[in-house]
Amino acid sequence: MPPEDFDALVAGHLAGHILAELPNPAGVPFGAPVVAGPPDDGRRSPQRNSPLPDWRSAVVPDDVNRVRSMLMPIERRLLYGLARDHFLNEGVIVDAGCFLGGSTLALASGLRANDRFRASPRRNVIHAYDLFRVNPWMIGDYFPIDTPPGTSFEPTFRTNIAPFSDLVAVHPGDVTDAPVPDSSIELLFVDLAKHWTLSDCIVRNFFPRLVPGR
Repeated sequence: MPPEDFDALVAGHLAGHILAELPNPAGVPFGAPVVAGPPDDGRRSPQRNSPLPDWRSAVVPDDVNRVRSMLMPIERRLLYGLARDHFLNEGVIVDAGCFLGGSTLALASGLRANDRFRASPRRNVIHAYDLFRVNPWMIGDYFPIDTPPGTSFEPTFRTNIAPFSDLVAVHPGDVTDAPVPDSSIELLFVDLAKHWTLSDCIVRNFFPRLVPGR
């Protein structure tokens, strides 16, 4: 398969998940143009009705790719581009399933390059969730072969994101017991819904805080 076809396949897969997970109270057919839900009240940025930025053209900084991750380069580019160009600095970003920090670094690096955020910087804008426990299948590929299952890798995560630690609120443990951000969620990246209980938690607790039309 040519590289451009593979990229298109991955991008379509990602976009499908994003669109499928957006609130859809109006019953708009899947694949129809996505527009803002409520009318603009004059207080929102006009960019809220704009299409997604061309994240494919984003040049991801080298430090985003320095951490071992299960994400493909195109997925990191997507997260970086959305945080840099799509985030309006009106709510927060949720990184649900951050593992060793690959997704967190992409989001945080994009956030630091976001003009709206640089004009009005804030702390703890990214909420990172993970159990931070080594599973047996991770040993060998992501952790030394002598790593005991159940070992916490939270210290490794914190070391990996250290340059952006002021931007990240870390929530270790079971996400079903974790606090949900008080603010609206502008970007929600979900990579931990491996069981129906986790999916149910995300839908019930996080989806209602998504900004309609974003």
